[in-house]
Amino acid sequence: MPRKFFKRWAPSKETVLSPAFMQPFAKWLSHPNLWHFNRRSVSGGVAVGLFIAFIPIP
Repeated sequence: MPRKFFKRWAPSKETVLSPAFMQPFAKWLSHPNLWHFNRRSVSGGVAVGLFIAFIPIP
């Protein structure tokens, strides 16, 4: 069930790559492994998000 929920609410690859400012990153963002939801990818994404959230920015 959680996988269906995330798949339904996550943007598609085309939606993410459509803005012009994202074109320089298209090579990295179009990698197929970024668009799969499994235990390892979700936990890694949460870990990176928490790390970025707690960086002290002046």
